[in-house]
Amino acid sequence: MRRNLITIIFRLFFQGVILQFSDYTEIIDNCSLCLTGLKPANLFCTKSENLYFFYKLKPQLNEKGIFFEILLNCDKKVQILVYRKKMIKTLFQQISYKNALSYFGYSNNCSIEKYIECLKKKIIDAANTKEKCFPNEIGLFLGYPVKDVLAFDSMGGEKAICSGYWKVYHDKEQALTTFNMYDKYKKKFKKELNQGQNLLTILKLA
Repeated sequence: MRRNLITIIFRLFFQGVILQFSDYTEIIDNCSLCLTGLKPANLFCTKSENLYFFYKLKPQLNEKGIFFEILLNCDKKVQILVYRKKMIKTLFQQISYKNALSYFGYSNNCSIEKYIECLKKKIIDAANTKEKCFPNEIGLFLGYPVKDVLAFDSMGGEKAICSGYWKVYHDKEQALTTFNMYDKYKKKFKKELNQGQNLLTILKLA
């Protein structure tokens, strides 16, 4: 077991993506669902130095259709959107998502990069105001149900029937099933990590 662990650490060191063990766990907690194709995107805040992981693996990630964008950079921390371009594009081609994007002030038929550019501008603008609130349409990029995103916006985030990865206003049972699935996979990934498996293999990036 010890020799196996040393081999894994040695391999990761020469791949240039060696991180502290806590950082591995942070990656699983915050973006493993997108990296493994279970979600179109993940948004999370991390220390600026952790960006090295993404920049080092950028060609490998891009080859698999995974991209990342720094949405906000402040106080030695960054807000990162990790996303699968094809998954978001498929979502945004649906009429319900198109209508929702229009409702939030986005032009139709833009490139995914343009949508993210507009989202980034809104986030930066919001950070410079007293409210400092995230644009509610971020849920559309993260693959949340359109009805829940619109209800969250109209209700000011109040009166949800349940909450987990997002606040739920419709179809509680389906949402809970999705939450349980996400939790199950993250638990599985952490178990594999604790057993000494390569992080890149766990996340299907090797």
